[in-house]
Amino acid sequence: ENKQVVTIGEIAGSYELSDDENTVEAETAVTGIKIDTTSAPDPNAQEAIQALGLQTIAGDITMKGAWTLADGKMDITEYSFDFADIGRLDINFSISGYTLELVKSMQEAMKAAEANPDKAAGQQALGMSMMGLAQQLIYNGASIRFDDAGITAKALEFAGKQQGVDGKQMAQSVKGMLPMMLGAMNMPDLQKQIESAVIAYLDEPKSLTVSANPDQPLPAPQIMGAAMGDPANLVKTLNVQVTAND
Repeated sequence: ENKQVVTIGEIAGSYELSDDENTVEAETAVTGIKIDTTSAPDPNAQEAIQALGLQTIAGDITMKGAWTLADGKMDITEYSFDFADIGRLDINFSISGYTLELVKSMQEAMKAAEANPDKAAGQQALGMSMMGLAQQLIYNGASIRFDDAGITAKALEFAGKQQGVDGKQMAQSVKGMLPMMLGAMNMPDLQKQIESAVIAYLDEPKSLTVSANPDQPLPAPQIMGAAMGDPANLVKTLNVQVTAND
């Protein structure tokens, strides 16, 4: 309706190749993002927007990483979404085996799928090719972290209002439901970690982190095999950790 909803201040990217032409370092930033949510047509959405103070959402998106061509090691050291009065979500991960040869093979597989007149068969063949190529990858580690900037307390207040309680009472209610909610996982060690972290976070919302950093790099087939065999064992193999306020 001729109303400006989203604006972006700047998009900037930089790429640098090392002197030996073996490592590419890259950084991309999308800054000055502003989203006007006041035009959302759904009355329920507007109620939530008002309660959470999200009439205007403002923030930045940043990604930093490096790619070593020889061994195909790709490190994403930062992939963050940082928005005022909400929080900062940061994802990072590291894999090896993502070589130029693998990239070319993936491109060829996609071209073959596009050229196949039988689109269903083409997509099926592409899926099989990608599964096969993924066997070359090695998982080094990953984590995801959320740093709160006020949204948690507002969300608890809003959710509590629907139940006729305040934010603190709502937090206590969530804590009480955790054992039942987590029971279906059938992974006692991980359940304890999650319960402890969530309780600490609800008491004082600062940060929540989930990481999976194994003691040594793991080939993709080993991870796939563990996932199909025993998910609980996979959690141990990947050294999954859930922490709060660290």
